[in-house]
Amino acid sequence: MSIDKKTFFKERSPGQIKKFSTVKNISDEYVHEIEAIELDEAVILETQLIPKQNVRKKKFGKGFSPSREFRKYGGEVHIKSPTLEEIASFRPVDARFEAMESIDAKAYNGLVFTPFSGDDLRPRKIPLIESLEGAKLYAYACLKHRDEDEPFSISNYFQDKHFKSIIELFPYDDARGVEMDGAEIDVKMPSRHKTGRYKFKLTSVPVIDNENKQKISYSFNSTHECDSKRGIIRFKHPQAEGERNLVTLDSHDVAAYLAVIDMYSRQGNIIPLEQSQIPIPTQRTVDFYEKLNNNVLIKDNGKTRPLNLAEKEILLWGLVYKTQGSEKPEDHPTFFAKGTKVRDYQWRV
Repeated sequence: MSIDKKTFFKERSPGQIKKFSTVKNISDEYVHEIEAIELDEAVILETQLIPKQNVRKKKFGKGFSPSREFRKYGGEVHIKSPTLEEIASFRPVDARFEAMESIDAKAYNGLVFTPFSGDDLRPRKIPLIESLEGAKLYAYACLKHRDEDEPFSISNYFQDKHFKSIIELFPYDDARGVEMDGAEIDVKMPSRHKTGRYKFKLTSVPVIDNENKQKISYSFNSTHECDSKRGIIRFKHPQAEGERNLVTLDSHDVAAYLAVIDMYSRQGNIIPLEQSQIPIPTQRTVDFYEKLNNNVLIKDNGKTRPLNLAEKEILLWGLVYKTQGSEKPEDHPTFFAKGTKVRDYQWRV
């Protein structure tokens, strides 16, 4: 039996979307059209967003889900690692900005950064949809007094000097090895379902301003496991030279790291934010994403259905492509917000 999502995370059904006063069919300019719709309007996409090459065949003729296939094997946006000459002044946000400003009008399934030292050199991938879902989970966790039937803005709650997020962090950041390898932080966090809490550990968290902070940042990882994460594990192809198994970071890892940024920022320590590998969405990106969840359907074999995870990811990258042209990360309108701002976003459209 399926478990109901908490009200905060529920999305409109196709039937509810079709009842809007205006429902428009579109076949191009998807990002522009979606951004332009009002909250009581909807669009139906008449297209196939997932590239055809991501629909492979299993043995005996059974096909993979195109959405899952794309999320595992679709195109990736790779973030460069610093050279020895660059490392003293290098910021991961600048490398991420350069990578996102350089994309073409293609379908991508996530950002990838690769450790350049240490024992675990597997690339880490962060899909943009996991960044959005992580930010939403973090915002939910920041609601100390919440009424799940009302729209949320948590700025008022955060003024409470006794405020405490329901994401619990237990940092190990004063041991001798932290200067070389970063902090380890035990995490307890709420589920999106009514089934208790997740417990896991963030590793290689940069918290000290020293010459190792970039190296530590590029080795960031998590012990968190859940069904959705296991479903898109990607192992290297046996015949692919130089390819490594890939680690995917998900919404729980993102929410936990946003809480880490918040905790250390309150102590006057901006290193976790400065060295973050997480693409942090802006309010504009959140508004766009909520429309994908609540105002957009897609035609599939003559029927309309909600967007799947891969299609949302592709459209989020479409938003990034459309908004290229900023001179520095702080001016970019999509995924370069300050981590502590996320708690004040509006999430209901």
